[in-house]
Amino acid sequence: MQCNVSLGAATAQQSQPAGPLPTLGQVSTFLGPVLQGAVTSMTWNAGAGTGQAVATLGFTSYLGSAGSTSIGPAEILVTFTGNSANALPVRYAADFSLEGSGATASSIQVDLDNNGTIDWTLGMGALAGTIADLSTQPLQMRVLFRDLRLLPGSHSLRLNLRVLPDNGVVVTPIAASCSTGLNTYEVHPVFDTTSRDVEALSSSTEWHVLGLGAQATLLPASLTLTTLPCLLVPRPDVVLRSNSVGLQLPAALRPITLYSQLLILQPGSGFRVSDGYIITAW
Repeated sequence: MQCNVSLGAATAQQSQPAGPLPTLGQVSTFLGPVLQGAVTSMTWNAGAGTGQAVATLGFTSYLGSAGSTSIGPAEILVTFTGNSANALPVRYAADFSLEGSGATASSIQVDLDNNGTIDWTLGMGALAGTIADLSTQPLQMRVLFRDLRLLPGSHSLRLNLRVLPDNGVVVTPIAASCSTGLNTYEVHPVFDTTSRDVEALSSSTEWHVLGLGAQATLLPASLTLTTLPCLLVPRPDVVLRSNSVGLQLPAALRPITLYSQLLILQPGSGFRVSDGYIITAW
């Protein structure tokens, strides 16, 4: 893959040779003075956790005066592989964002399963589907791309390729946070369901409130030490103090709907609550 810029008779180029890529990297080049010059770059980043695997590709260009910028044409093969002895049913999806101004010719295509057929092109609807077992059937996505700018302007384009668990659990966020944002709270299905189907993670040890139903309760000012409204959504059927909680939802319990939220004690500032989540398993 190559990143090229030109201003008048001057040109510059940076390239990445064919071969395996590190999980994080960048190819970029620039030419000329700030605001009047030209810049182009290609970045990539890949990572995985218990509830999501993501490969992100980014393309940026800036042209401040007469000249051109280009990336590619080139291609990257992204492979998602399960590493569990148990079946890992998953779903996959692609999403992108584009910001900028000025005319540019950008093209991104995805060849799902690397079979020579283009399954998704930039501007089409969602690319999404399921795989019954990622451990025995790796998912390959070959991404073909190019970017050409001939007129002044700038843009940034980002493509995310995601793989998520497909274990019959859907998590829906509820906007309810009244915290100062120092604590993060995330609830998601997990890939390996040997010991749990859902994981609730807090950035610190706090009170996890779980309920089989919603029972919205406005925390009194004597607890919050502020007039800011703080709404605890779940019925407090189970309250656990931890930084993480794993929930196993076997077939005998399904279908089931749970509500989950974090009750946060902020020293000197009383109690706050995080955003909440509705957990639905069928």
